[in-house]
Amino acid sequence: MISNVKNSILLPGSFFDDQWESKIYLIQEKINCNTIYFFDHTVNPVNSSSSVYNQFEAIQKVLEYKKDIRLGTLVTNLKRRSAYEICSSLRHIVSSTDYFDFGIGIGDDKYEKSIDTDYTNIHESIELILNSFNFDKESLSMFIGGTSEYVSSIAAKHDLGINIWNKNEDYVSKKFKEFETKNRGRNSFTVHQGSLENKGNTPKYCEEIIFVTKDSSFDEFTKQLDSIKGWIET
Repeated sequence: MISNVKNSILLPGSFFDDQWESKIYLIQEKINCNTIYFFDHTVNPVNSSSSVYNQFEAIQKVLEYKKDIRLGTLVTNLKRRSAYEICSSLRHIVSSTDYFDFGIGIGDDKYEKSIDTDYTNIHESIELILNSFNFDKESLSMFIGGTSEYVSSIAAKHDLGINIWNKNEDYVSKKFKEFETKNRGRNSFTVHQGSLENKGNTPKYCEEIIFVTKDSSFDEFTKQLDSIKGWIET
């Protein structure tokens, strides 16, 4: 098992609606956060009437406010943007910071209507991105989200880390053991708020735990961070 698992956080869509600068401070103060992640949805996945940030615009906004924190995407949908557009956004980011965790995905039909996947274009997009930047686990990392055999094959082919959601500890540990560690990205497991009651169950061979926060008021957001802190410290 890998020691010193990194603890990170995924921000909700309405994060910027209420005292977001103070929230950034609290994240760092309460959970010693490694990476603050932003999701990639055009509508809020919890409530379509709620606000939602634009992923790369939100990242730039936070970098302009505070440069000495590590940010990331969880995940950027490769079917929604061209690789050239993604590379342009990444260039803006790396011009402002030395550290960034770039998560990619191939679409999620659960929340938004997807388009047909052209697997050739997916691989071409990944190759273009990899050839445009120096990805490594310590500074500019890259991983892919999902559990399908196709996602696993992409991670293996391109030496990417993998992110897993909504699976039990035994499944995640087995998957990470089979998958092994990668040079370009960390293997991470995402914990939802409802799972925080099962405190301390970090899957084996996991390099990073990413905690999901929900749309809420400032006070409720603070309580969520307290729950995450309790999970970490147990």
